[in-house]
Amino acid sequence: MLRQIVREAVATVSDIDIVGGVPGSLDDLDKVIAARPDVVVVGREEASDAAVARLLRERHGVRVLGISSDGAQTTLYEMRPHQVPLGELGPAALAAVIRGPGREP
Repeated sequence: MLRQIVREAVATVSDIDIVGGVPGSLDDLDKVIAARPDVVVVGREEASDAAVARLLRERHGVRVLGISSDGAQTTLYEMRPHQVPLGELGPAALAAVIRGPGREP
């Protein structure tokens, strides 16, 4: 049912085509990776963090779209280069960059 919903939604977008599919789920990651997809659509319930992380590492540029079984919740997983201009880098700014966003000393 999930595949049909995605196919119908994509059919309304003129510049995106579904060119193939891999039967099953992320259980057989080797098959998914070998298919060299640009986007992988899975049920959120079957998209384990470990499977998604491996797929993102091994298939650079792929996006994983996790959709809940009722279609009410969707999550996009991707890895992409990220640049944040920091200005002059002093000790406090350097510590903040190393800690990452939202982390207090």
